[in-house]
Amino acid sequence: SARGSSASLRGERLRSALVVSEVALACLLLVASALMVRSLVRVLDVDLGYDATNVVAIRIDPSTRFAANEERVAFYSEALRRVRGAPGVASAGLTDVLPMGFNRRWDVRGTEEYREGESTTAFVRVASDGYVDAMGLSLMGGRDLLRTDGPSTRRVALVNERLARVLWPGEDPLGRPVWSSGASYVVVGVVRDTRHLSPEQDPGPEVFFSARQLSDQNAVHLVVRGSRSVDGLVETVRAELGAIDSSLPLDEVTSIQAILDASLAPRRFLVTLLAGFALFALTLASLGIYGVISYAVAQRRREIGIHIALGAPVRELRTRIVRQTLGLAAVGLVLGIVGAVLVSQVLQSMLFGITALDPIAYGAVVVTLASVACVAGYVPARRATLVNPLDSLSRR
Repeated sequence: SARGSSASLRGERLRSALVVSEVALACLLLVASALMVRSLVRVLDVDLGYDATNVVAIRIDPSTRFAANEERVAFYSEALRRVRGAPGVASAGLTDVLPMGFNRRWDVRGTEEYREGESTTAFVRVASDGYVDAMGLSLMGGRDLLRTDGPSTRRVALVNERLARVLWPGEDPLGRPVWSSGASYVVVGVVRDTRHLSPEQDPGPEVFFSARQLSDQNAVHLVVRGSRSVDGLVETVRAELGAIDSSLPLDEVTSIQAILDASLAPRRFLVTLLAGFALFALTLASLGIYGVISYAVAQRRREIGIHIALGAPVRELRTRIVRQTLGLAAVGLVLGIVGAVLVSQVLQSMLFGITALDPIAYGAVVVTLASVACVAGYVPARRATLVNPLDSLSRR
């Protein structure tokens, strides 16, 4: 009934609306950030099917020096021999395609004549002996490509588990013929499925042909695995290849880990951006709640002083203020979660391994904001109840 009570009521409603809106915005951004972070963690935990640790790839193109296939094969053989014998090199092999890079598909059949259901398109890799070890692939059965698999021997191929299941479901693929581009190959080994397109995409059918039998590739990548650092491996490989041909350009050098990092760069950027906004919103909400509650408590200093002077328990007064703060935060959380559910549907296409309604992400955000609201309400409540009631009553 005091003068200006209507203005105080409007001010209290405005302050309550401010707290609710701050919590709602922080909740929305935190949920989006939590979903993307959990999705990134799932991507990083994916088993790629190969080991990218301490593996480098150097592109070599001897086509300007050697025109005949036989000369190129001889050059590749000498390059592999020298690099494999270099200190710190564990294994080395050639391939025409690196992970996360250019891909091509060929029609692959399990029978010479086309039959419905016995044909598929598979990713084609032209690789040399030693490539399986250099990339850290797992041979699930049979043997690897050998140096003796040359133009004068029977054409051989490796298939991955996915292609074996497609062409020969429930059967042993070893020794089976496979046809592609008008030529017949015999399957000598089965390698484990790899995520060659991206960490998020499931493995597709793959077939590996011998680089010594399909030697019409002008440029290839020399993949080297070793115990030395990436820079040390690069220096070693350049020195060995330079001893064969000092004019050979060796500028296109990369590590397999760098290729993986580049494929994840857009996702990392989005996660960083959302995390930055979420952290800013959480800080703003914390300071906003604290400031608003502190101001509201300061306005009620005389009222609190009277309660204390009349014997009201201090703990009960603090609990009441904190409960009021949590009530406003609860309204903001409900609004924020509703908004986050709507926004997360847009993010669904960018999520991996989790759903847009991931309970862990939502639960973590609710606990975090509730804790922040509790602390932001308790600090001014405690400060107000520690003041001498006589001092509170004497102030106007």
